[in-house]
Amino acid sequence: MDDVLELAAQLIRVPTPNPPGEERPLAELLAAALVRRGLEAEVLPVGGGGPLQANVLGRLRGRGGGASLIFCGHLDTVPPGEGAWSRDPYSPAIDGGRLYGLGASDMKGAIAAMIVAAGRLAGEGAQGRPLAGDVLLAFTSGEETRSLGARSLAASGFLNGAAGLVIGEPTGNRVGIAEKGGMWLDVVLHGRTAHGSLPHLGANAVAGMAEALAALETTDGAPSDTPVGALRRSLEAPEDPLLGRPTLTPTRVGGGVANNVVPDRAVATLDIRTLPGQSHAAIREAITGVVAGVARRRGLRAEYVDRGERVALATPAGHSLVAACARAAEGALGRPVELCGLTGATDATELVPPLGLPFVICGPGEMAQAHRPDEFCDLQALVGAAEIYARLARALCA
Repeated sequence: MDDVLELAAQLIRVPTPNPPGEERPLAELLAAALVRRGLEAEVLPVGGGGPLQANVLGRLRGRGGGASLIFCGHLDTVPPGEGAWSRDPYSPAIDGGRLYGLGASDMKGAIAAMIVAAGRLAGEGAQGRPLAGDVLLAFTSGEETRSLGARSLAASGFLNGAAGLVIGEPTGNRVGIAEKGGMWLDVVLHGRTAHGSLPHLGANAVAGMAEALAALETTDGAPSDTPVGALRRSLEAPEDPLLGRPTLTPTRVGGGVANNVVPDRAVATLDIRTLPGQSHAAIREAITGVVAGVARRRGLRAEYVDRGERVALATPAGHSLVAACARAAEGALGRPVELCGLTGATDATELVPPLGLPFVICGPGEMAQAHRPDEFCDLQALVGAAEIYARLARALCA
């Protein structure tokens, strides 16, 4: 336990909030940790990123003739917020069998477990029991925003030829085989100012936005031949046993310039989560149809700003990588392990499609701890994750 706990605490002490996204100091620390454990390691620039953004690529070379496996984790965390933590988020603390600190679950604990597992495998190789295939460790920057680090690694060619991908996002060491996709859209309404006591002379963008958001959230029972009905159809999908249903959630809204002025501009951000096989283009078209109808009725003009998207992914439950990961987890933990899905997106969205890889998601933290004050990770889960990763590599890279 001491090795993985000590390393996880060391990673928490290096702040990597995103924004601003300045992961290079942590990348250099990890590269040194890998080299000390007998692996090759290099710090790589991120295409399209700033000078303080960096990826880490570690490699445990096999003797040849075996499959290669990628273990992937992200270096950045979300910002800690203002005043909500009861302890310093960058001062790791152990209390009640838990490691507290920003990134403990999401996902510096998993990175520590991956490095410790790789170090064990390197030691076994030095003692005459090397793996046949390579073990690759890909630690990325910028996952919490645009996944620039993963995109850069996918384009670099460093990961080509691997047989599978393990993402260490928090699953409580369950085996994740699916994740929702996402798309983010700003809806902007433009109106006309007027004195607050003469609202009929203006076109109220805030009131229009309120009506539009209400329409976007009340699609049940809408006739099929209406814009709201078209949105309902675009979001319809059978409930996924691991991922649930698609969702559309307004997450930010703003507008207005003064207490006594009819607002001429309002903006809202929509967070849309999708299932494998759903069309983002069809959903976007349906959203614009609903908003356009409100805008016309109220004398407003609508525009839209795309804020990025991530594709939904799934690996078949019967795939050999899923079976191998489940066996590794059950052997390490001494109990049956469930399959699960993630409602959020991971770096897999930037790695799986271009590289054509099967993937699993397996990490020691809990998603309920991600992005929350007083984040923690169970100590025994950290230890278990390191054993899972080592067992999985032995099984697939032998």
